[in-house]
Amino acid sequence: MNDIVNARLNPNLNVYRGFEPASELFGEGLVSPSWGKTFTVRGDRGGPFHGIYVGAGPYLSVRTDNMIDQDFIDLLASDVDVFVPNESFLITDDTIDQFALAITGGYRARLPLPGRTGVGSGRDGVYIAVNYNYLYGFHYDNFGMDVRIDTDALGLVTLAPTTVPVAIDRLTADRGRGFALDFGAAVVVGRWDVGFGAKGVANRIDWENVQQERFVLTSLFDGGEFIETSLGPLGEDRRVELPVNYTGNVAYHQDAWSAYAEYAHGFQDNNFHGGLEYRLGRVELRGGGRFARDRWFASGGAGFDLSPGWSVDVAAFGTSTNIERKRHTAIAVSLRLNPTGDSP
Repeated sequence: MNDIVNARLNPNLNVYRGFEPASELFGEGLVSPSWGKTFTVRGDRGGPFHGIYVGAGPYLSVRTDNMIDQDFIDLLASDVDVFVPNESFLITDDTIDQFALAITGGYRARLPLPGRTGVGSGRDGVYIAVNYNYLYGFHYDNFGMDVRIDTDALGLVTLAPTTVPVAIDRLTADRGRGFALDFGAAVVVGRWDVGFGAKGVANRIDWENVQQERFVLTSLFDGGEFIETSLGPLGEDRRVELPVNYTGNVAYHQDAWSAYAEYAHGFQDNNFHGGLEYRLGRVELRGGGRFARDRWFASGGAGFDLSPGWSVDVAAFGTSTNIERKRHTAIAVSLRLNPTGDSP
């Protein structure tokens, strides 16, 4: 891809052999943390209460879908040189990203368990949360890329293609308005936690004054640059909708260990996470697994409470976030701060 973008492609595609990219690379996600405060309207936060939440935070979504011609994949994965005469290898990609500010107003409540006159001791109760997120958009980008690699009678990349080798259509906007709704509830009874939620109901942003641009590369060999053409306004708003992310979880806590499992459906289709933590004084041992993109991955790690104020966590986990979707092991290290000095 670097040689394509810089128009320095080798006509003999066999020099790029040695890996087997996936035929489709799809990914999507949303980062939308919220910082704010819950104002108690009635009751006490230590027992039953009703409250109003007010907060705000960034909203960043990304979606990309890349398709690679299977004949091109077979060439790259071959153990011997392959020359395919008079062929067209296609690579396409469609990527959308949004950046906005989410201003959130919500309802929070802790209610007594059914059949009981009070919430009970500890954490027992029914917890409810509802959010209305007003989305103020600052930036929208939609890149649609088409790469076409034509070969000649010898199976080499032709020096005189009859079509544009690389074309990118881009839509941009810097003003958008939208909203999203979140619903969640949890029941805590003794050592059990059960919850479910729906995040991003009716999640949408309507982008205004959308501008169009086109970038073309007329040759894959001359080292030239992309030719940019402004196509003016799109003439209509562009709405971007995100999937609703449904989740359900269950957890069980003992004095020395805890178990947790969560199922989600929405972004990346079906996802499952499960894990077990065993506490040995200042050390917590963890193990688990997850299911994502039709694959299972294992994970394990440990947490070290170095002092009452801070801890270090180390984990190893399986991943296939690479162009070949091969399984690899990744390492993560994080630092947990606890300014109150209480036990983490």
